[in-house]
Amino acid sequence: MKHLSMLTLFLSLSFFLNAQDRGMKKMEKLESMKIAFISEKVDFTPKEAQLFWPIYNNYSDELKALRKSLDINKGHSKDMTDSDAKKLISSKIVMEKEKTKILEKFIADLEGVISPQKTLRLLHIEQEFKSKMLKKVREKMENREQRKRPNN
Repeated sequence: MKHLSMLTLFLSLSFFLNAQDRGMKKMEKLESMKIAFISEKVDFTPKEAQLFWPIYNNYSDELKALRKSLDINKGHSKDMTDSDAKKLISSKIVMEKEKTKILEKFIADLEGVISPQKTLRLLHIEQEFKSKMLKKVREKMENREQRKRPNN
């Protein structure tokens, strides 16, 4: 019985770690796609790229840390009280203000590294990348739903 419990624990742990590893690999793949997309669309010179990417990586890290620290979706349910909902709304406002501060710092850091035209293009390209990825996710979800439905 003890061996069975240990085996079950081991299999559960290995499944969890494997799923977590797959999630990390997907995130790394997504980051690589984003870097390639930005590089291609902005058309950096070698010197610009060398100076740009450390600044961009710092910007991305700050945004990730902010999202992690202020997870506004945490605890959201239909059963929440008005007081809880107000707290989440306040957290959302704080998060948006912090995102704006991080963006302002990022843009200031880019001065002298890339032109204002490239900075503006970058902001549009980031939004374009997000839109494309969301579209792909929606399409995958729709395909899954269609496969689940019985043929009519």
